[in-house]
Amino acid sequence: MSADSGLVETHGDGASGPLAELAMEYAASLHAKVRWTAGSEETLVMYLEERKLDLVIGGITDQTPWLDHVGVTRGYAGIEGADGRSIVMLVPPGENAFLSDLERFLDEEVGS
Repeated sequence: MSADSGLVETHGDGASGPLAELAMEYAASLHAKVRWTAGSEETLVMYLEERKLDLVIGGITDQTPWLDHVGVTRGYAGIEGADGRSIVMLVPPGENAFLSDLERFLDEEVGS
């Protein structure tokens, strides 16, 4: 996770905020365990490319420069704390089924 005031806050080895809650709800829907990794967007994208992470959240918008490196959801302006920004989540490259499932979840939770 990349901290962004109003969207995701880091707390030791945990996180809170609207994006963190969405990530935890999605993980629960998959019966997956959440382990938080805090870092810069560049570091987190590198971890996605190396398949050390499954999902990256933060104040990342649909204007992200990482489009050619990893999978990127559609933008969601309806996320609480987005302040009009079109927020995206990042997944490892080539994970099209995972990306589609995540977008279906986000469509249901925050609208498309």
